[in-house]
Amino acid sequence: MGVRTIRRLRQERGYSLRQLAAMADLHWTTIWKIEKTARLPSLVTLNKLAKAFRLPLTDLLTGR
Repeated sequence: MGVRTIRRLRQERGYSLRQLAAMADLHWTTIWKIEKTARLPSLVTLNKLAKAFRLPLTDLLTGR
């Protein structure tokens, strides 16, 4: 899983950091830190992001 995957998906879908954060029930700074590689996401966080993107967790992890 690359942080580029999360940033790429967010940008492709037109979501702001705050929009994605609300959809994933996360604070926007959490996503910002993940995208800036200042923080490694937990599996719980990755699962929330996958659900927000409506993707299986495996797709998010493999960058599909």
